[in-house]
Amino acid sequence: MPHVATQIVVLAVVLGHLVPAAAVCSTAADPCTGAKLNCGSCPSGEPCVNNVCCVPQTTCINESFNCGTASDGCGGTLNCGTCPSGQTCTNNVCTGGCTPVTCAGLGMNCGTTLNGCGATLNCGKCKKGQTCVNNVCQ
Repeated sequence: MPHVATQIVVLAVVLGHLVPAAAVCSTAADPCTGAKLNCGSCPSGEPCVNNVCCVPQTTCINESFNCGTASDGCGGTLNCGTCPSGQTCTNNVCTGGCTPVTCAGLGMNCGTTLNGCGATLNCGKCKKGQTCVNNVCQ
């Protein structure tokens, strides 16, 4: 038995004409007559991509991006920002470098300690009558 290829075309009625169902914007050919049909336009801010209205992403957060430029999914680009000094943008994510800690982040409120990046933090002094034990006033 010979192999027979078939194609199923899903049609929709647009402005009283049958058109491929995915064609909801721009123009499309009527599959029966070949006539060019106007399928309408998209709402403001939604470009027509391959005869379908496309809703572009508006933030980089959906993809967990925090630097560089990325596609908005509709042919445009998003500016995802820049990395802090000492870090580089790799695949739209800041990498490398060092993020220093703070006294408050370490739960310390006196004395000195390292910030994790080679610098020294001064966490302050205790009030009169208190002593600094392991960088905490007591």
